[in-house]
Amino acid sequence: EILCIGNDITEQKNHEYLLEQCRSHLEAEVRVRTTQLTRANEELQQEIGERKWTEQILRGSEEKYRRVVEHANEGIVVIQDDYFMYANPKALRIFGYEFAELQSRPFTEFVHPDDQPATTQAFQRVAAEPGNRVTLEVRFLHGDGGWRVLEVIGQNSLADPAVCGIVVNARDVSERK
Repeated sequence: EILCIGNDITEQKNHEYLLEQCRSHLEAEVRVRTTQLTRANEELQQEIGERKWTEQILRGSEEKYRRVVEHANEGIVVIQDDYFMYANPKALRIFGYEFAELQSRPFTEFVHPDDQPATTQAFQRVAAEPGNRVTLEVRFLHGDGGWRVLEVIGQNSLADPAVCGIVVNARDVSERK
């Protein structure tokens, strides 16, 4: 005797075939996407390298100019909204104050009362437009309590967004006066 049992596996074979096609299609998609991601990663790595190089160049340039300002033979300050925002070491020696003391009060409080109207008017003119410049002599209250005659040159640097204020060069001309 022979007993035969048959099962129709056509549908199962069709499903296996469809699954194999989907798997092959997905593997091809993964390869394409992996290639795209690899390229994107390489481009990002290159951009990161370029940015690091640029930052290094900028840091070097910034350091160079910072040294120039820090070692200048003139006092250099930045005034914004009537307050000292920066003063180089020479300015601190000319004024006779620590920076925190200068920063705590409007700059006009250090100006002789007789010179305040002209100084205020000159700085308002300078503040009115980027590139404006003023040169004047002003009596400034030194940290030791005495008055010093300073020649100041102020220029509105708002055209340069990195500075944001009035840059003032100051020179003590008391002995000459």
